[in-house]
Amino acid sequence: MRNLNMLFLGLMLYLLAGCSSVTTNYDYDPGVDFSKFKTFAIDNPKIPGDGLSRNPLLRKRVDEAIQNSLEQKGYKMVDKSEDADMVVVAHGRSQEKTQITDWGTYGWYRPWWGPYGGRVDVSTYKEGTLVIDIVDMSDKELAWRGLATGIVEEGQTDPQKIQQKVNTIVAKIMKDFPPPGK
Repeated sequence: MRNLNMLFLGLMLYLLAGCSSVTTNYDYDPGVDFSKFKTFAIDNPKIPGDGLSRNPLLRKRVDEAIQNSLEQKGYKMVDKSEDADMVVVAHGRSQEKTQITDWGTYGWYRPWWGPYGGRVDVSTYKEGTLVIDIVDMSDKELAWRGLATGIVEEGQTDPQKIQQKVNTIVAKIMKDFPPPGK
């Protein structure tokens, strides 16, 4: 079962990007001056329940995509968190969800026989979420958080295609960093 979970988490990001139902969102502290950020570091602290910490290959792909995204925006990566203006922390998780659809009834045979045609469908699926946090190192407070959520399905094992999907997801999350007008 543990190996199945590892495989699932390894494919999480690939499949999130493959689904058209991936949603992204972000929030930020309006009191932070984002223009002061020039350098960044990527940190991987131990976060309970973090799916990325259980899959070092996926972690490496996510970190690389974050680095590329921020460098394209003009930020410079530094080796040590203490030397950075901001620290980036990525974490992810998945959870099983259940969807119940009640199709109702179509009508009555006769008053004494009752309704006919009723149907209820129950399906389960896995939902994955990737979170990217940006911490302001001047006060060590969360400054910005972006996330992507979508349905996870199994399928891809090609490392290059997985990296492309990871890049796509991270780019979607990071498109609004820094926040507009900040």
